[in-house]
Amino acid sequence: MYKNLECNVPKYMMRFKDFKDDFEEVYLTNHQEYSHLVNYMKHFDVEKYIQYNTAALNVEVNHGDESPKHWKVTTASSVGGEEAHEYFDYVIVGNGHNSVPYYGKDR
Repeated sequence: MYKNLECNVPKYMMRFKDFKDDFEEVYLTNHQEYSHLVNYMKHFDVEKYIQYNTAALNVEVNHGDESPKHWKVTTASSVGGEEAHEYFDYVIVGNGHNSVPYYGKDR
């Protein structure tokens, strides 16, 4: 979250359909938005899938026999710099707000 963020989009357009909030305001502060995301993460137990302090170095189509999954992702820990490879069926790239999605040719 940006330090002094005040959303200029109504919360109704930024919410997950399966998780409501208790805020009366329509336009939330950065603290409220952050709180909503943390509560969502806890409610659905998704933090176990998040790798903090990790850089994605490479995402490529998996042509090998290492895994039946389609994508090979190479990451590096910012603590120690150890590289790791993981395989996934799908990859979502979130590179910032106001970005136009790019769908690769091998979609």
